[in-house]
Amino acid sequence: MRPNTDNMRVTATREARLGLAAAIRGFWVWPDLYSHLSRNARQHYLENHTVAAAMPRAERVFLEVLSASCSLAIFRGQKPPKMGLF
Repeated sequence: MRPNTDNMRVTATREARLGLAAAIRGFWVWPDLYSHLSRNARQHYLENHTVAAAMPRAERVFLEVLSASCSLAIFRGQKPPKMGLF
């Protein structure tokens, strides 16, 4: 891959395109491999990228940032930030 600085996109080298094409052709030769990779990809998505999976992690990060912000404010002798949105 190489960056194209004129329009901020990344373009693949010829070798990379040929490698991708060969990998795709391999799915016709080994259909079981395609099924295996497809199942793995779906399982990864379900475990990491659904709302149910991602929200607990996002909430944990948000609370860690908020906690650090409150601790820093108290350390500096300031009032901690308000907890409400309004």
